[in-house]
Amino acid sequence: MTMKDCYPMPLIDDILDVLGDAQLFLTMNIASGYWNVSLENGSIPKTAFTRKYGHYEWLVPTQSRQAEFKLKMKKYHWGRSQVAFLGHIVTPSGILLNPKKVEAVITVLRPQYLHDIPSFLCLTSYFRRYIPGYALISAPLERLKVKGAPFEWNEDCESAFRQLKRALMKPPIRVYPNVKRRFKLYMDSSRYAIGACQMQEVDGRDRVVAYASMRLTGRRRTGSASKMGSRRSSSGE
Repeated sequence: MTMKDCYPMPLIDDILDVLGDAQLFLTMNIASGYWNVSLENGSIPKTAFTRKYGHYEWLVPTQSRQAEFKLKMKKYHWGRSQVAFLGHIVTPSGILLNPKKVEAVITVLRPQYLHDIPSFLCLTSYFRRYIPGYALISAPLERLKVKGAPFEWNEDCESAFRQLKRALMKPPIRVYPNVKRRFKLYMDSSRYAIGACQMQEVDGRDRVVAYASMRLTGRRRTGSASKMGSRRSSSGE
């Protein structure tokens, strides 16, 4: 019987946010990482397998001797001022987009079919923290995903497609959030979307921590921009 080991998966944004105090970075890749995990005694019988020479069990998944893991040297980087990490480039001063990932988005051809839309939006949404007003920009493309809606590529769709690409060509360098400093939150809204920008002062000027936005649908669009509170700002520690 399989026993479920439930625990929350770490979020990529949470992992990136805690790197603010680092000056040098180390990345490594464990060779055959799955097979380097030690086994509890009760789990050993579950790994049994049969070969022509007999019946065998894993005692420790291969090549692990007192946690002396084997590393892939091609992917071992030590003492670097910046490293590629989870689709981003992390540095002591902030987080940048990985140019290789951006290139993958820039070279995407215009969607020809309905199933192309979710693929493109998935690529760009991964980097929405770098794009102000992402939800509003992508709204024409999101509408194409509505069940029963005809696939009609119009000027609004073309404009959204190009704007998202342009936004990724010159993204901001996002700073790491510092919980010991005051945050500034700028918000704006319309009948179609809500947007926000979280900032902190670094070296005398405001720097972007992250952008956030959400498209309004259904009842959420019934309120006017004035009721939603157009262009508000707040700050707190």
